[in-house]
Amino acid sequence: MEFNGLFIKLRKIEPEDIDLVVIWLNSDEFKKNLYSIRTSTESSCSDVVVGFIKENADDFKTNKYLIIESKSSGKAIGLVFVNNIDWKNRNAEYNYIIGDESNRNGVYGGDTAISVCYYLFNHLNLNKIIGYTYEFNKKAQRINNYGSKLEGVLKQHHRYGGQYIDVFINGLTRTNFELFLSQHKNSLLRKHYNRGIFK
Repeated sequence: MEFNGLFIKLRKIEPEDIDLVVIWLNSDEFKKNLYSIRTSTESSCSDVVVGFIKENADDFKTNKYLIIESKSSGKAIGLVFVNNIDWKNRNAEYNYIIGDESNRNGVYGGDTAISVCYYLFNHLNLNKIIGYTYEFNKKAQRINNYGSKLEGVLKQHHRYGGQYIDVFINGLTRTNFELFLSQHKNSLLRKHYNRGIFK
């Protein structure tokens, strides 16, 4: 499985990625911002990543874990988590994060957000995807505006820094994403269409 965006490529996690993914999962940035994964030690983290690879081997598992790879350098720069896939109702939860701090900019973040959504709707054939963000993660909230709608706020849902914080729930349907694509086909997404990434 591979999907090419404008600046990034999405692919499955491979055994040679394990050491790098473990470093990312143990980093403060991941622990602070990543909603879906919790690990406590490096050894347990390695087991978690091996579990990702095993789940990816079965196309009908309810979780998928992907590497974000820079097309220009060929290096892995982040992770995508697709969790709790409901194959009957065609919905899932998703999250992503750029692991390499030097690549946390609008170029990779924006292309990843749009490419992940396109992949989930057009390759996994989902009808709706849901993302969770912490109240302090303003950058993720801005990216979630790519056609999605704020569907609710889980008040004081997560303990962070000695206090309870809110978690925002954003939902994106296939219909709203297709509308977003059509509205920005000749502006924001012009290069995606010109290069045949989006059709």
